[in-house]
Amino acid sequence: MAVERLLACDGLQVFLEFSVGQVNLGRVHIKLWGHLRRAQHFLALCLGTLGPSFLGTTLLEITSRGCRNESVTAGAYRAPNGSISAESLMNGVGWWDGVYSEERRAGLVVASSGGKVHYASHFGICTSANASGLVRYPFGEVVSGLDVVRESASYIPINQVEISGCGLVLQ
Repeated sequence: MAVERLLACDGLQVFLEFSVGQVNLGRVHIKLWGHLRRAQHFLALCLGTLGPSFLGTTLLEITSRGCRNESVTAGAYRAPNGSISAESLMNGVGWWDGVYSEERRAGLVVASSGGKVHYASHFGICTSANASGLVRYPFGEVVSGLDVVRESASYIPINQVEISGCGLVLQ
């Protein structure tokens, strides 16, 4: 599959562009950890290679706003029948139970589905660090644009912020 071949490249990066209305907030570049199926799923949703993409989805929530565990959650994909699901896009996305856990640090991109298959497209971006906390499902890391994520987190309601562009970063 073409997506899997792309992930074999060292340093593969994707971008998400955030906007509020017609105001572009900026781009976020994310390096994916290609050996993880979750990263392959994320890449497919950035590129739209399996049909849908993150384009037009909104940020969903801020968890622990203003605290050391703060993160931004996004990625709700609506299936053609109106349900929220990305389950059928790619089998075996991975529900590893902490095998790849890491110390929580700002910029980690993590699965945010709570183990529910119909929320498989949801992801979080950690906006702060917590040396005493672990994240259980990381699959990438922001390499530039964390300030854009943090600015986006300041909007109330958060669902005003939309992913207005996404794709592959060409090196």
